[in-house]
This record gives sequence, C-alpha cells and structure tokens, in this order.
Amino acid sequence: MEKFEKMIQDTQKSLDGLKSAIEAKAATKDFEDLKTSLNDIKVKVEGVSMVGDKAIQDYVKTQQEQIDSLETKILKEIKSGDSKPMTLKERIGKMTAEEDFAKKIKEGHELTIKASDMTTSSFTGDSGTIGLDQLFLPGIAKAPWRDNPLFAATPKQVVGEKIHEIAWYEETSKTNSAAGVAEQSGSFAQSDAAWTRYKEDFYKLGHHAEFTEEMLEDSLYAQGEINDLLQNGLLRKIEADMFNGVGSGSNTILGMLDSTSGWAKDFAKPTGTDTITSPNNFDVLSVAKDQVGLGDTGKTFNKGFIATVAFVNPAELGNLRRLRDDNGQYYIPMITSQGVGIVVDGLLLVPSFDVAVNKFVVCNPERAKAYIKRNITLKRSENVASNFLTDVITIKASIRLAYVHKNVDEFAFVYGDFDTAKTAITTT
Repeated sequence: MEKFEKMIQDTQKSLDGLKSAIEAKAATKDFEDLKTSLNDIKVKVEGVSMVGDKAIQDYVKTQQEQIDSLETKILKEIKSGDSKPMTLKERIGKMTAEEDFAKKIKEGHELTIKASDMTTSSFTGDSGTIGLDQLFLPGIAKAPWRDNPLFAATPKQVVGEKIHEIAWYEETSKTNSAAGVAEQSGSFAQSDAAWTRYKEDFYKLGHHAEFTEEMLEDSLYAQGEINDLLQNGLLRKIEADMFNGVGSGSNTILGMLDSTSGWAKDFAKPTGTDTITSPNNFDVLSVAKDQVGLGDTGKTFNKGFIATVAFVNPAELGNLRRLRDDNGQYYIPMITSQGVGIVVDGLLLVPSFDVAVNKFVVCNPERAKAYIKRNITLKRSENVASNFLTDVITIKASIRLAYVHKNVDEFAFVYGDFDTAKTAITTT
C-alpha cells in the first residue's frame, strides 16, 4: 500500500510541475517535452488504478480528469499556432481577451509594453517603416481632375476612314415671296435662297510620357497612373479648347470664347425686353436665355433655339446659390433642385473652371458637334532615341477631332459679363 501511496504522491508532484511548465511555456508554444511528461504521468496513474481499493480508485479518477484537462489544453495550444514566439499583436490580443482587462483599465492600471516586444523601434517618414503592423492604402493620392461638362454635353460622331474634313452647306440668304395669286391674270412671285459651302479641318492633339522598365516591374500603379495622365490630360485640353481655343493658327480647336475669333454671341438686351430695376445675376441669365430663343433677329423668317444650360465658374455658382433679396431672403422660389444641379428659369447651372469668375455662357450645347476621326489612342514604344538601351518606354496618346459650329448655330451660344449685362438691362 505504501508503494501505491508513493506513486500517488509522485503523480501529484508531477502534475503540479506540469502545471507550472505549461504556464512558463505558454508564450513559446513549445510543448513537446510537456507531452512526454504527460505520457509518463498517465502511465503512473494507470498503474495506481489497478489497485482494488475504492478510495484509491476515486482519487485516481480525479487525477485522470485533471490529466485529460491538461492534455486538452496542450493540444489546443499546439493547434493554435506554430513554435514561434508570440508577436506584439498576439500578446496584446491575448491580454485584451482576459476577463479582467477592462476592469483593470477602468481602475486606472497602466498598459505596459516592454521594449523586447517590439520588432523594431525605428520609423521613417518617407517609407513608413515601423515595427507595428500596417494597413497599406492602394493607389496614389492625387487631386481629382477638373470635370469636362461641355465635351460631355456635346453630341459626338465617329468618322470613318478616307474622310479628310467635315464639309456642309449653309443657307446664306432667303427671300420668301409667297403671296395670293389672282385667277387667270395673276403671276407667281419668285422666292430665292442662296447656299454657301463651308468646311472644318480635323485637329490632332497629343502628348507622351516616359517610364522605365523597373518602374513597371516594381509598381502596381505606374502604368495605370501614366494612362490616367495621358487620357485625362487630352480630355482636359479638348474641353479647354472648346471654350478658349484660338483656332487653326495653333493647330487647335477654335473655341467659342476666344478674345479675337470666339464665335459665341455677345450678350445684348433683346429688342422689346423691359428694363429691370436693380437686376441680379438670375435676371441676367433669364434675359440671356431670351436672347438665345430669339436667335438671329436679322433673319426675317427664322427663330432661335431653346437654351438648356448656363456654364458659370464654380465660385460664381456659389454666389448664385447664396443670392438674397433686399429683405435678406434667399431666392429659393426661383431655384428648384433637379438632382444633378440647380435649375434657374429652365437653365441647368453647370460649374466650369474654363469660364472666368463673373462670366457666363448660356447655350444649347447640342447645337455644336464633335466629329471624332481618331478616338483617344495609346501607343507604346521602346524605339525612341536610345530608349531601348536604357530600358525606357515611351507612351503617347493622341486624338483627332473637329468641333463643328455652323454659322446659324452660333446664335445658340451667348457669352457675357454679369456686371456689364446688369448695366445693359437697366438701360432703355
């Protein structure tokens, strides 16, 4: 019996030692030697269980349950990770998972992280190197491109091969002599019309960018960013030229607002329009819309166009939104929301950086048209100068198009200055 009591005592000591070992090695997850010790204890307990004394067997049962619990814990720890030391993230995660962690924080206990827990203590501003885990944000941070609302609103047509220019005929004069004719002796009066042929050339716009093979190999975003630069750069140039391009002398589009050759009609108070006392900018836009509706008043039989859009500088749009009457009330009744912007007297107010502050363009943008001869095309080559020998790649982007505005359709575009226009509509 003494032999078995000694075995039991040895077993208990072994179990106590195993508990301490588990606690000491929990951070390293090195449990191989603990598994060996556990197997030895299991053999001892199985030997004790051979004794027929009920009290001893009950004790052994308790020990077996304790062993099973320890074995389960060891297996759980082994499966939860490899044999590497715990990282700082794992240590913090384990610590915050403890039941009394929140209680300790509320009681004012300090959270201490030892220097040995850090993989490195360095931090470099330009590279972002730091020992703590990082979340990498994809892409390249940059300001957004300006919008191109005029190009977006302009009808477009793709032109096929073997077409060198856009040509059309316009009516330049018309005489309508239709009248009543007497029976037998009456003679029909003659009506006349004359037409003139006009043409518009295609213009080519383009630019290029260079990058190295290494840049392409090392960066996930390099080529996409260069493509973004080239394509959006072209669209931005087209939009700017549609407003302010100087024409064929510089191999570019003739814009509607060019100071010498711009074809949009200057604002002028239409004949028959009443004068307005203390007009505001909303009044100016409304009168400009009437001017577009009247069209070429020198043509007896013609009418004008329906203006749908008013392009204004973003700062000016903000001024319009905040415009108030003499009582300090906003002109809300005159403004309605259309989801995409503000509508004033049937005109959608569209912000454009290509229109200067205090200026406006009231128009029907569909009365001009873009004919695309070559859509935006990207080409790459290594055979530029010594590029092949230096692993440099050149990408170029180009487009060919004609922006056609017929003479009669020019009356669908009115350009003016708010201050000058307000003076004009207060004059009889």
